[in-house]
Amino acid sequence: MLIVAPDQGQVEVELQTGRLGCPSCGGELRPWGHGRWRVLRRRAGGQDHLRVRRARCRACRGTHTVLPEVSLLRRLDDIETIGAALEANGAGRGHRRIAAQLGRPEDTVRGWLRAFRRGAEAIRCLTEDQKPSMVWV
Repeated sequence: MLIVAPDQGQVEVELQTGRLGCPSCGGELRPWGHGRWRVLRRRAGGQDHLRVRRARCRACRGTHTVLPEVSLLRRLDDIETIGAALEANGAGRGHRRIAAQLGRPEDTVRGWLRAFRRGAEAIRCLTEDQKPSMVWV
């Protein structure tokens, strides 16, 4: 998986010209189809319909999902909504209260918090230059 700018036109140009690097080996990524259409719920309200791009590395032949930086893999809600839930939890609020505040199901919010806790130690151990900009610490 590779997180990129939300402008699909820019991402397409970068894939066509080989300017995106493979997250596995650093090789050159090239276009390789699309993922399925998905709905992305926005915190501000409304929904976006997006179709994620797929890319294949010329060196290692691995395939990757190219996600816009406003979304996360296998998540229906945008990164702003999930980030707000994590911040609220860090401030001491529980999943039920956060779910009510964000207008999301309790199970969904509880899943976000659990997933973040599972990966928190690995994120904490990364050096500063390894940390992705989208991670809340």
